[in-house]
Parts: sequence; C-alpha cells; structure tokens
Amino acid sequence: QISLRNIQAIIELQKRDIMVVVATGRNYPEAVSPLEQAGLILPNICINGAEVRSKHGRVLSSIYIEKNTITKIIDILEEHNLYFELFIDDCVYTEDVEKQIGMFIKVGKASHPNPPVDKIRTAVMERVKRGHVKQVTSYASVLKESSHKINKVLGICDNDQKFTQTSEVLRHIDGLAISSSGEGVIEITDQYAQKGVAIENYANRIGVSMEEVLVIGDSYNDISMMERAGISIAMANAPNDVKDVCMFETTYCDEDGFAEAMEKLLL
Repeated sequence: QISLRNIQAIIELQKRDIMVVVATGRNYPEAVSPLEQAGLILPNICINGAEVRSKHGRVLSSIYIEKNTITKIIDILEEHNLYFELFIDDCVYTEDVEKQIGMFIKVGKASHPNPPVDKIRTAVMERVKRGHVKQVTSYASVLKESSHKINKVLGICDNDQKFTQTSEVLRHIDGLAISSSGEGVIEITDQYAQKGVAIENYANRIGVSMEEVLVIGDSYNDISMMERAGISIAMANAPNDVKDVCMFETTYCDEDGFAEAMEKLLL
C-alpha cells in the first residue's frame, strides 16, 4: 500500500513537472496494483529493469534470460537446494505457494522487525486467486513451452553461507546480473536487466540527464541506479552497504520515508 502522505508527495511532484517513475523487482500487475488503489498513473520499471512500461502500461522494452542460461541457473539452484520462482510474462510461477509466503515474510523483515504474517498470507493467496501467481507441479513442463520467456529467476536461501556460495557460483555465468531485495533473496536477471540500466535508458528516451535524476531505495537491487543518479537516497531500513552508496538517508519505509525525503529536498 502507498501511504496518504506519500501519495500527496507524488502528486505535488507531478504538479511541479517532476516525473516520478516506479522501479521495482515486481512484475507489472503487482507493481501497478497499489498505484491503481492510490489513483496514481506512473511509468513502471519492473522485474529489476527487465521490463519497462509507459504510464498507461504499454511495454517499452523487455529483456529475457537466454534459455541455455536458464538451464544453468536452475541446475545450480537445485544443486544447492534452494527454493526458486520463475518470472514469465505477467505471472510468477512457483512449485510451492507456502514457500512463497515464507519468502515474503523474510523480505518483510528487511523493513520491519515483526512483519504482519497473517496479512502476508492473505495477500499471497489473493495473488494466486487473481492469477498473478501460478503453482505448478514441476518447472520442467513450463520450460518446455517455447512461448515462455523468463525475465527473472528468484531464489530463497535460509543459510547465510549457502547464500554467499550460491551467489558466487551464479556470478561465474556470463551475461547475468545477481542482486537481492532482502535477506536471503537472490534475484537473477540478464546483465542489462538492472534498475540502473533501465532508468538510464528511460532518462535518455525522454531527454533527461542522469545528473537530473534522483533515486530512492532500500536494497541491493537499487544500487545500480544509486550509482548512476545525480542524487541518491537510502531508506533508514536499508542495509549499511546500500546506505554507503547514497548521498542522503531518509526515515523508514513505514514512516513515510519517501515523502520525508521529497519534502526536504524538492518540495
């Protein structure tokens, strides 16, 4: 959900001809849902930059992982016994919805020490009901479909040592970007499917210099855009490694950190 104060900040920015763009690891249906609830119409950089959409939802660009590379990724994740999901078109494919619920609880802990477990479960089951998440008995049948192109593979690991080892092995595959949106979460995309690359391409498309771009985020998959932007801001709940990359720090996600930063710096 987007808080009222954050909504008001976005509307005020738009009144001043400052464009606001969402940059997220989510696919488009899940990215646009809270925007629609808030009555906001914004461009979306989705799936870590693998897909870019106009403010009206038109696909501007899509980047997929090569099929032979997908096989290598899956072999590594299975060898290390990691749960993982496939981002295909507008759906997330999983072999175990319960493990996806556990993944969202883990991601939730990155921004709040006691995430609302019951609400997370309800939200995930609603995603399944809407068709945004599809549970399959095996990924093998999904991969056989020639029409299925994969934008991102997301893995979950409960063990820090295994997380580091798996990430390092994956980094040895040419042409990939390995990042994370939370503790124990491995996000795997094509090397050009990164938020930083996507936001730079989008800025070039509309004739804006990266020196004129401000970015704000809270996790490792935001670093690629933080390093490129003229101004970079970390949320208070961001890891120290992310904060170290940024020029400024704002308050927590659930304390209207976005609005707080915009009010101080721009409004």
